[in-house]
Amino acid sequence: MKKIIVFILITSLILGSMSAIATPKNDVLKEKMISETVYINEPIINDEGKYLSVNLEEGNSYLLDHTNPMLPTVTKVYTLPFKSEIKSVDINFDGKNEISLSKPIKPASIPTPIGTNTKIIKNSEIYSSSNL
Repeated sequence: MKKIIVFILITSLILGSMSAIATPKNDVLKEKMISETVYINEPIINDEGKYLSVNLEEGNSYLLDHTNPMLPTVTKVYTLPFKSEIKSVDINFDGKNEISLSKPIKPASIPTPIGTNTKIIKNSEIYSSSNL
């Protein structure tokens, strides 16, 4: 009796695994394209004494590469289904505006421990440029 139960159990395991292997793949590849238009308003420029700060209403973070200008960024996060494959990401800009500034943009500070004075050091390549 025990041999019959063991035989049936092993047979069902083997046949079950074979059916899983032999099952045709019915997953149809579905391609989707996500397209989004982001409108960015004019930047808000504030005078902070020696420097200017730049903000965007749509901005949700800043480029904080120390010694370089602290500029606002717009970051978008997309949640995709598991095992999604991203083929490409294209970003297009329709136009650009140049704004003349009277002072340099505030540089991002160097990371410092809490309780110490924050040092602002300018990147000499950028801040000595004639483009400022």
